[in-house]
Amino acid sequence: MLIEPPLNKNTGFNEISKKEHLLWFFSKNELINVKFKLFIDIDFDNEFIDMQNATLTNVFFDGNNKTIKNLNITNFIFGSIDEKSIIRNIKIDNYNHTLIYKNKGTILNSSFKNCYLYKKTRIGYRCALAGINYGTIKSCSFNSIHIINKQNNETHIGGIVAELYNPGSIIFCSVDNITIDAHNSSIIGGIAGLSSGSIEECYVYGIDIKGGLHVGGITGRMFGGNISSCFVNDIIKMNGGIFVGILRDNSNKQLSNNTFKIDDVKSNRRYTIIDNYLNINVKNIIISNIYYFDSDNTSNRWDESYLPKGLEITYDNTGFIISPKLLYSEVINTDVNTYITAIRKVLTDYDIDINNYIIDDKLYITIKDKSDKPNNGLTEKFVNLNEYFNNVKYVIFTYDSIYNEEIMNLVTNIQYIGTQNNNGFNNFLVIIIIILLIIYILKFSNIKISLPWIHS
Repeated sequence: MLIEPPLNKNTGFNEISKKEHLLWFFSKNELINVKFKLFIDIDFDNEFIDMQNATLTNVFFDGNNKTIKNLNITNFIFGSIDEKSIIRNIKIDNYNHTLIYKNKGTILNSSFKNCYLYKKTRIGYRCALAGINYGTIKSCSFNSIHIINKQNNETHIGGIVAELYNPGSIIFCSVDNITIDAHNSSIIGGIAGLSSGSIEECYVYGIDIKGGLHVGGITGRMFGGNISSCFVNDIIKMNGGIFVGILRDNSNKQLSNNTFKIDDVKSNRRYTIIDNYLNINVKNIIISNIYYFDSDNTSNRWDESYLPKGLEITYDNTGFIISPKLLYSEVINTDVNTYITAIRKVLTDYDIDINNYIIDDKLYITIKDKSDKPNNGLTEKFVNLNEYFNNVKYVIFTYDSIYNEEIMNLVTNIQYIGTQNNNGFNNFLVIIIIILLIIYILKFSNIKISLPWIHS
């Protein structure tokens, strides 16, 4: 049975509070200028649902951090999402079909896990979220993505999207545990099969990709755009480039003038960086700051032997690169790197690692002391970091040291629940209040003290 979600006139949201409301939503082939909010977790128990490829125009869908699970579908939930539409705070668990055909909107703060794509979709795209993406996908996590393709000569398979086109972007996203078995396919990537957009601050962990031509840990074929500040970790098996399968123009031009930029990317092992490049002006290929981490977590520079002949890596003087796992959340609404820089500034004399991640809309920052002896004064320095974090909401610090248990116990799980940094003004008010109290006491007591501004 289908029931239209009731409109809350105070909030302007149509409230989805039962399964029948969501089935009504799925049954629509077009939605325009409307807002929805999900209020309960909904389990479809693998019941077959006939999706209508809905077109969204200026639609706002707030998943409210609720979970929709066990989806058994044979079509896209959304056929097209326009530039004004936003989907946020939704969790999808256990589903068997790419969710969106074409996205031009914004998808935020959402999680997608246990995606099993074994059957061919109606138009061939295989990925966890969107077949074609021109929009923004930000602060999303993808866990346990399994794609098996037995079709011959199928192209464009990705962990998040099949095709990413400029000005589309994927930012602050993670793919954890991805398996793609597609021996006879090509252009396969851990994040995007094909890319000319922007992939920034993304993390790919646990890659097992069996494919044909043009396989990459981040993207299979890059024909423009940029990849920056990404991390590829724990390669189980992959026949291609650790970051990019091939740099190549998407057309059959003799020589492409597109710009290719790969900067500040890293991995936990050495591997072929880019498998190949073709029909591209080498001057338009910028490869810089490519690092790998040894078993002791030290940062090392890659050399050109892991690149196709004719390409080279340039390095700036930024020094050690922070990572390994960095995710952002819109709830925090701040730049984590600002605070990481502050930590490094205060603890400049110490040998440390800094990891940060999101759990339940809280930012966790762990500082790990790697020194071989206790550091005198580190406790005071760490506690003094408070001044840098007064504006941050939902931040939990953990200090981890195998050499100084006293320090670790002192600062573990210190919580700074955000208040505005008005300490200077607040202190001034306290001083004024204290002075007024003293004046009041002196004025009405028997203590005789001559003060020029106090009159009998």
